[in-house]
Amino acid sequence: MIEQTIMKGTSPGLAVKLAAAKIDKVLESANETGAVTGMPQMLTAVFAIFAAVLFLFIVIRGNLKPFLYLGPWFLIFLAFGLYPLVYSVIISFSKYDILTSRLTFIGLKNYMAALGDKNFHRALWHTLIFCIGTVPFTACISLFCAILINRKIPFKRFYEAGLFLPVTTSVVVIATIFTYLYSPKGLANRALDYFGIMHPQSSWLNSPRAWLDISLPLLSIMVMNIWASFGYYTVLFLAGLQTIPDNLYEAASLDSATEWQKFRFITFPHLKPIFLLVIVMNTIYALQVFPEIFTMTMGGPLGLTTTAVYYIYELGFHSFDMGMASSAAYILFTIIMVFSLLQMRLISSDEEWKE
Repeated sequence: MIEQTIMKGTSPGLAVKLAAAKIDKVLESANETGAVTGMPQMLTAVFAIFAAVLFLFIVIRGNLKPFLYLGPWFLIFLAFGLYPLVYSVIISFSKYDILTSRLTFIGLKNYMAALGDKNFHRALWHTLIFCIGTVPFTACISLFCAILINRKIPFKRFYEAGLFLPVTTSVVVIATIFTYLYSPKGLANRALDYFGIMHPQSSWLNSPRAWLDISLPLLSIMVMNIWASFGYYTVLFLAGLQTIPDNLYEAASLDSATEWQKFRFITFPHLKPIFLLVIVMNTIYALQVFPEIFTMTMGGPLGLTTTAVYYIYELGFHSFDMGMASSAAYILFTIIMVFSLLQMRLISSDEEWKE
């Protein structure tokens, strides 16, 4: 209500009515039948039986030594990997009370509600913009820096360490530092004042103005993300560059090839696998962006920086709607999987066509 009134100019009375309507919608819940209690105990029993059967099978086989080495990892994976995964799948098809662990199976209603939720659509749009605005720039900058560092230049190791330093720093620390840089009296505004360039009078992270729901706060976070992550991908490209034989460049020089021709016909073709790895990894990371949003804006102002994962977090841990949050998470998982498969397919088909 406060954001609507101060930043959007909505009258206080209307802001209260809009908030009350949202609250009433949350409180309206039909009495569902088919409730199941004790689901955690049931799942624990199933996994215990599974572990016991697996142990008996190992004993019967007689070769215990390899399984004893794998035992600690398997128990950790069972407790903290497979169990939560199966439980979340069940919750996504249920109305789940987090306080009593009471489940009411409702089929695909959570998925239909998530797909029809305008706030989820908006969060997915912000996530898509974040991905499109960071992945290409991060890949290009990291490739450019890797090519420069790969040359014989003084203090080469120093530059490598400097570029990789943000990767070793916590994202929360970096986000906190950039929050101060974007503040009204921060370094960003001081630099723009020095060059006589107009800028927001308040923090860059509080500007409510947007075009196609693309706002200055979201763009500011994207810039920070590019700066914080391109060093890691620079190291990957640098490792790929060092595997290219020098005699290829020497032969190209004898044929009077330009630097661009060397890059196009020698460097880039050899870096195709690394390029695919960088694009896919960065896309997956961008579609799951969360700590930057949580630290810098909490999804605000007016939801202009709410991304898909932050929407799921709000839904599960603020609204306590774990069922819909789980269904939204699996929808996001499907989107990420489709994006990754398409990227790998497009790049591999391009290589086959050139061959």
